[in-house]
Amino acid sequence: MAVQQSKLPNQAFSLVASDILSSLDIDAVEDVLPVTGPQVVSLTQRSLLCCSFTMNGEVDIGRLKAAWRWVVQRHSILRTVFIEHQGRFYQVIHKSVNVPFLHIKSAESLDTVCESVSNVDIHEPPVSGKPLVKLTLVSQNTQKHVLIVRLSHTQYDGHCLPILFKDLSLAYNIDVSSVASAPYFSDYVYCCNNVSGQSAFDFWRIYLQGSFVTAMPPSKLALTDKPAEVRASFAGKQPPSLPNITFPMLVNAALCFILTELVTKDDILFGMIINTRDIPLAGIWETMGQCTNIIPLRARLSPHMTVQGLCHSLQDQFVQILGKKPFILKKFDSLIKCLI
Repeated sequence: MAVQQSKLPNQAFSLVASDILSSLDIDAVEDVLPVTGPQVVSLTQRSLLCCSFTMNGEVDIGRLKAAWRWVVQRHSILRTVFIEHQGRFYQVIHKSVNVPFLHIKSAESLDTVCESVSNVDIHEPPVSGKPLVKLTLVSQNTQKHVLIVRLSHTQYDGHCLPILFKDLSLAYNIDVSSVASAPYFSDYVYCCNNVSGQSAFDFWRIYLQGSFVTAMPPSKLALTDKPAEVRASFAGKQPPSLPNITFPMLVNAALCFILTELVTKDDILFGMIINTRDIPLAGIWETMGQCTNIIPLRARLSPHMTVQGLCHSLQDQFVQILGKKPFILKKFDSLIKCLI
């Protein structure tokens, strides 16, 4: 199942310094890129993720392994490993990788085996220079299986899992030798990097002037050396929506009221994750990768502000922010220096 590679529209290695390349087998590497701001968060604050899916019926192990190999080769972000160089993170896109695939046969409970496998897999270090994707098939017998897919959030967002499994199903069921390669996540990185940032920089400089990210005081945090599992469930009808207000914005308003009570301040600043797949890039909706950004949202509360008033204020700000979201967070380093 060979995948035909298309030529990248941008000059490879143009976003990194040459000293980074000296430690790599450059003949085996397709490109090296800086990681985006959201990818930094995923590398440093999130563990790997294992998704489990029940499968019934006979499975051709050879076909499944070949299909997985094709999917990884098709999507460049799945051939990407992450490294650290002089305190900065980079993503190295390999031309090909040895695809981790494991088949486990066990008469034990599938849930027990899958939990054991996942607990080991999620603790693999994300910045190791090794592939993060892995496919594990756990079989209790010829008819009952669980498929475990390990990924890092640096490699996908909420839009990507249907793409991944559609391609896996396609490669398992038909001949995909003539299927073209998928769009590159690197194209997204280059596109964001090429966006003119001055107008966005001026907008954020004015918007954030005099503000600080709202931090929880230590006295409000229940710190403990012992991990605790916290679960809560709630069932009920969704409250009626306010005119011209989205439900997520209502949640953001509720967060603002909670934070202002906890920190006793009326100027609240927090980050909000947004989708960035509406940038002008061909094939963006078929691209595997973390196409998101984290934008600051600011709320200035007054004693007599109503929930509806705060929602409308946040909504108006969000409309303004929409045109500035390609401004990748790594550029906020220089922005913050201007505010100090």
